Amino acid sequence: MTLMKLEAVDRPVSLPAEVLTTPRILEITRPHVRRIVPLSSPEARRLRAEKRRTVLGWSMRLAWEQFRDRRRLRSPEFTERLYGDAYVQTVEEFDAGLDDPRRANSFWLGREYLMFLPPNGLFAIYLETIAEVIRALQPDSVCEVGFGSGKNLIYLAPRFPKVDFSGYELTASGLSLARRLQAGPMPPNLAKLVGPVDDAGKPAIARIALRQGDAGSLPAPDKSVDLTFTVLALEQMWPILPEALAEIRRITRRYVVFLEAFRDVNDWLGVTNLWARNYFRATVRDVERAGFRRLALLRNVPNKHTFATGVLVAEVDATRRGSA
Repeated sequence: MTLMKLEAVDRPVSLPAEVLTTPRILEITRPHVRRIVPLSSPEARRLRAEKRRTVLGWSMRLAWEQFRDRRRLRSPEFTERLYGDAYVQTVEEFDAGLDDPRRANSFWLGREYLMFLPPNGLFAIYLETIAEVIRALQPDSVCEVGFGSGKNLIYLAPRFPKVDFSGYELTASGLSLARRLQAGPMPPNLAKLVGPVDDAGKPAIARIALRQGDAGSLPAPDKSVDLTFTVLALEQMWPILPEALAEIRRITRRYVVFLEAFRDVNDWLGVTNLWARNYFRATVRDVERAGFRRLALLRNVPNKHTFATGVLVAEVDATRRGSA
């Protein structure tokens, strides 16, 4: 795997140039992939054209609705209500949704493949991307802001049993679901996603510190964690993004990893769709202005037809004051 040498804070680190090569992504998703089609195939070209027409239609309709009715704009209250309702479910319902055989959506993998994945396959790629970065940066403590159901932390903790994991979630129902999953026994599809857990991994999961907290005002001490990450959570915080980035910077000693739909990794259609949904419009430069220094922007993750995601790896910039 090709490595990029980066000077990070007080020691040199190595990050994979694309973190996960295409062969590595295919290896991770092999148990989950329903089907893979070469991007050059007539089926992939036809589906791409159909999806782009559909996304453009959605974007124009949503843009008109926003213009006509400003109440449709996403707000913190809307996000809390939406996800609070989503996490009011049994462990069995959550587990069924992780690897529902009826769900196999298509995603673009770089310029090479169209992959049909259930949710488990997509999550595996996202989480192994975060894991690769953690291996390279070697933090002693890791915090997720906006952990949702807690599955990300449950995946990562047994892979790094010597690391202290913690997280904050806006909704009480998300926190409740995460604690139920943490207490175990792990339901079948979550166990399939996490993989084998050895004797050191089980107590690592039990030690995860799960707390309720608003990203705009995190109940955490200053500089209390080495690395903070988000997985498609900043996209829910667009109206309070300056406050959320300032809080993440406040609690973080060294690194941040944001797997998000940055404008930098989207084409014109993705940017249009994100704008029309009032979802996420931030660039890497916006994050840098909040007091972070970019180390890498990684693009080799599967992307939706609606918009693309990338992985920004950055360090806290001690030379500047955050002003997102």
